Formats: sequence, structure tokens, C-alpha cells
Amino acid sequence: MESNDQVSIISTSKFFILDFAVEVAKMNKLSSLIIAYPKFKIKNYQIDKERLKCFPYVHGILMFFSGSFGRFPVALQNFLWSLDVKIFSLYAQKVTKYSSFIVSMSGIGMNKYTKKRGQKLVIFRSSRHIVEQLEILKNESQKLGVKIPLPSRSSVKLELSEYNVADKIIVASQICKESFLRQGIDSEKVSVLRFPYELTGYEPESKKIFTKIGRAHV
Repeated sequence: MESNDQVSIISTSKFFILDFAVEVAKMNKLSSLIIAYPKFKIKNYQIDKERLKCFPYVHGILMFFSGSFGRFPVALQNFLWSLDVKIFSLYAQKVTKYSSFIVSMSGIGMNKYTKKRGQKLVIFRSSRHIVEQLEILKNESQKLGVKIPLPSRSSVKLELSEYNVADKIIVASQICKESFLRQGIDSEKVSVLRFPYELTGYEPESKKIFTKIGRAHV
């Protein structure tokens, strides 16, 4: 990275991405943080308001009603999440025109724009390679006799194109990395970074049995 390079960070979820953005900002490298959360949800993070671009208008609504998604047909669920990604990525691409590096959670589809602009693309993937994720979810769905909303064909296609274009793919564990290697991704392209999580206030729900399944991740 050159001294004048700037980084745009893009995510529809918080995970560790806000803390990552704060650290990049401390290095004076943060061009923008584009996130699908309202500003009041992230007011405690030290990020310059001018660099913070919040776009919660679709994703926020879907997340609010996600607990009821199990009642919807799977095709409708996939359509709504796909629409969410398309609208969010259109917004993000406008904000990131002049950034040298794009750091994005997987599944957003920024590769369509970075390749044309000559920007470097780094993808964070919190799960296994999407092909293996799909197979595991299918097997578990059949084993348990429960219908699980699976990654749609369009989302699988989108992620596969991201993997091909990305300059770097960062995953959460060695197991995740190995899933990428089995799918033919170059070892040099995939790095492991164990994503940190804030456990303060976390209480396991071990005594509860969940009968509703929304989105499932492996």
C-alpha cells in the first residue's frame, strides 16, 4: 500500500468490521465506511461522520422482520435478500469511486466495479467456500427434515465471481481456508484472520429450542 492509498470498507453487518474501520481510520487510510446500519446504532465508534456512509433503508427493514421470514416461501426470501444486496452495492459503488482499496464482506458484489476501475479488492468471508457451505446446509436440511433457506443460485454465482476477481480473501479459520483450497483457489490468495467478537453481555440460549429458522450459515 502506497502512502496516498485510501481504503473503503463495505459491509451489511457489524461483526468486527466497525473495529477494523476504526483501526484503519487511526492510520489515516479510511476513505469511507459504508454500512447498512443507522448512525445511532454505531455512534459509539470513533469514525469521522464525513467518512461514515449509512444505508439502512433496505437491509434494516429486512433484518427487522427476519424473525418472521421462516413463514415466507424460500423463493421470496431469496428474492428479498438478493434485492437488498443489489441496492446496497449500487449505493456503495457510488461512494467508493476514488478509493484505491475496497475491503468488503463477501456477497455484496463489489467485484463488478473494482475490476473496471483498477481497484484492489479484499474480501472477508466468515464462512466456508459457498459451494461447501451449500452442500453442508443441504445435507443437514435432509438429515433433520427441516427446510433451511439455502444460498440462491444468484448468490452462489455472485460469490464465485467475487472469489475469482478478489486480490485477497480473508477467512475466519484454517477450516474455512481449506474449503477454498479444495475448490481450487490459490493458497496465496487466502489468508486466515480469526475474527474478534465482543462477548460482553452475551448469554447462551442453551435452554431454549428454536423452532424457527431464518438464514443459516456454516
